[in-house]
Amino acid sequence: MRQQGMVLLSALVIMLILIQLVLSLMQGVMLFEKTSHQLKKSHHDFYQLESTAYRVVALPVDEQCRGAAQEIHPVLAALHHGLGCSFVAGEKTYLYRVQDLGDFSCLPLQVAPGTYLASHHWLLTMIERGTRGEAIQLRFVTRGGMQFCPGLIMKVVTPGVLSWRHVLLAPEVEKNKPNVAL
Repeated sequence: MRQQGMVLLSALVIMLILIQLVLSLMQGVMLFEKTSHQLKKSHHDFYQLESTAYRVVALPVDEQCRGAAQEIHPVLAALHHGLGCSFVAGEKTYLYRVQDLGDFSCLPLQVAPGTYLASHHWLLTMIERGTRGEAIQLRFVTRGGMQFCPGLIMKVVTPGVLSWRHVLLAPEVEKNKPNVAL
C-alpha cells in the first residue's frame, strides 16, 4: 500500500513538471509571436514612412516648410511638438521640415555635355504624427546656380535623392521642447 502511494505521488510530480514545461514553452511561443508581429508592423510603418518621404521629395519645396540647416535634435523636437508641415497619405498624417543646405559647386549636375551647374542640396526630416519611435532623413539634390569649383576633384551627381538615414529617437528628444524657431 505504501509503495502504491509513492508511485502515485511520483507520477503526479512528473505530470506537474511536464505540465509546467509545456506551459512555459507555450508562453515562450506566444511572446515570440507577439514580438514577431510588432517587428513586422514596425518594418511596414517604416517602409510606408520612406515611401511617403520620397513622394514629398518629388514635390516642389514649399517656402513655409523650408528652414536653415541645423542640428537634427531641435528639428526632431519641433516635429514632435507639431511644428512642421503636414502631408496626408491615406489614413496617416506625417510631419516634415526641409532644411536648405545650399549649393555645392564641387558636386555639380551635368546639364549638357561639358556644361555643369552647382547642385543645390536639401535635407528632408519626416516623422509620422503621433508616433515616438523613428524618423527618416533624405538628402536630395536639385539644380543650383553657376559656380566654379575651387578644388581639383569634381564628382558629378544626379538630381533626386542622394542619401537617406533611418533615425531612432532617444527619449530625451521627445521630452524637450523646441528652443529654436523653424
